[in-house]
Amino acid sequence: MAIILGFVLAVVGFTLGTGVLGGIRVSMGLEYWSTDLSWTIGYPFALLGWLAGVGGWKYWATEWFGGTAAQTPKGVKRYFEWNMDHKVIGVQYGVTFVALLLLSGLAAMGIRYELMQPGMQLFTQDQYNAVMSFHGIGMVAVAVAIMLGAFGNYVVPIMIGAHDMAFPRVNALSYWLVPPVAIMLVIAVIMGGWDTGWTAYPPLSVLNKSGQVLFNLAVITFGLVSILGGINFIVTIVYERAPGMTWGRLPIFVWGAFAGSLIAFFFTQGFAAGL
Repeated sequence: MAIILGFVLAVVGFTLGTGVLGGIRVSMGLEYWSTDLSWTIGYPFALLGWLAGVGGWKYWATEWFGGTAAQTPKGVKRYFEWNMDHKVIGVQYGVTFVALLLLSGLAAMGIRYELMQPGMQLFTQDQYNAVMSFHGIGMVAVAVAIMLGAFGNYVVPIMIGAHDMAFPRVNALSYWLVPPVAIMLVIAVIMGGWDTGWTAYPPLSVLNKSGQVLFNLAVITFGLVSILGGINFIVTIVYERAPGMTWGRLPIFVWGAFAGSLIAFFFTQGFAAGL
């Protein structure tokens, strides 16, 4: 299955990235492993491996080197591999964010259980802050992205009479960047978490455990998802409308998607810069 191959290539990519960094550090007389720096350098390599494994190479990037892209699968299998159909991508977004919603809800149940009695029963104080922060960013991600990612991808092209999104390959890329974000947030909690809440404002965010670095990498990746999606929706709504679908005839949902895309495109990078 493509997802399993994606995980395998992600591990290979991470090992390669950290290995190169470790070799450079050893040649400079430093220790081979530096948690924060190793994760920062290894993560982009892991991300490239993940994208290649889930189908980015087979269905898209192979054309850059003169190859022929494979035909996307049909049936249920298409939901678990790289696919450029806007309806399939909408379903992929929806299922992924429902899973993240349930995981964040489980964290909320842990928070409420801890508050049932005075003192600490289930978590330590640091663990409580980490779980609370994970719950916050998870719920915010679901609320922000499910409307555009899931419902927007599925219905906006239909509402404006477009055959598909303006950039189907970028649309697929933006979705397959999402699962690593959720995985990084979970790993961040395991590695000590971050106790800054979902906002991650300085100075707390610069004086924190290694989990803060993973949180930052996840948020920056999710910001890239938002920017790519925003560009795609803006271009689709402006240029892909059917004849006769004037601005005055656009459904209110399309106007909402357009406004949200403008915000994502122009202001997401500001959040990343403030981490």
